[in-house]
Amino acid sequence: MAKKTEGFTKKTEGFTEEAEGFTEESGAFTKEAEGFESKLESAKKVLETLMNPEITLQDSLRAYEKGMSELSQAQKILEEAQIKITEIKEK
Repeated sequence: MAKKTEGFTKKTEGFTEEAEGFTEESGAFTKEAEGFESKLESAKKVLETLMNPEITLQDSLRAYEKGMSELSQAQKILEEAQIKITEIKEK
């Protein structure tokens, strides 16, 4: 949910920068970072499971599928962050 903050004025050696009605995504980057970290941590746990020499073939296939899904979701979060960074740089 976007949060509207009051306009602000920043003065530096005669330079004035105003951003009235600045919109800030409250916690969006934090949530994405947590989601990304969570997905990577989950994938690491899956890798540990797959390294167990006593795991069955069926369990290893399930674990592999889950790990690939977690990595795919982490990649999507990373790509979305890269797009946002590019958009910010172009402004």
